[in-house]
Amino acid sequence: MKKRILSIVLILALLPTMLWAQKREVARFEFEVGGAIALGSAELRDLDLKWDTNEPGYSLHAEFRYNFAHIPFDVGVRVGSSFFNRDLWDVFQDAEFKSINAMGVVDYNFFRKSAVSLFVGVGLGYAALDTSHLGDLTHQAPEIKEFIKDHSKGTFCMQPRLGVELLHRIRLTASYLYQGSASNHFDVSVGIVFGGGKR
Repeated sequence: MKKRILSIVLILALLPTMLWAQKREVARFEFEVGGAIALGSAELRDLDLKWDTNEPGYSLHAEFRYNFAHIPFDVGVRVGSSFFNRDLWDVFQDAEFKSINAMGVVDYNFFRKSAVSLFVGVGLGYAALDTSHLGDLTHQAPEIKEFIKDHSKGTFCMQPRLGVELLHRIRLTASYLYQGSASNHFDVSVGIVFGGGKR
């Protein structure tokens, strides 16, 4: 028992040193703009009408971040939009899924070197959703109506992400945007950073 207590005390004592070791002199504020390939994730299976194909779309984003001085975290605000299609094979019709979202974001930065830095983080916020070109399909198949129950409504959204920052100017990020049923999608993005880098 004493060994366990001693181990916990030692870890707590070393934690500030570990965080300080992650310190990298960076500018306090930075701004990022970028775009991504959007890949729809949720699908209808084993129904009379199926979305068997998710066509790749795109998304755009802008993000403002504040970098803390002595701990490897940053916080910020992100706004973005996404567009992608799903094919309805049985009726040869597609549906376009669009969203606009605003989130607060936080990242933990690790393996911070002079030219490379890895990060993992999450965004939480609100999304406004819209779906077009559905016609009368929701009357034909109630399951589709349930699948797009968030059609033309606002909803909670969450976006976990993992990425790498190169030369303090380019961010490559893989993320998953959860915003309800048919509008969920993966993003693989490239962002350009302004104002970051060493102080």
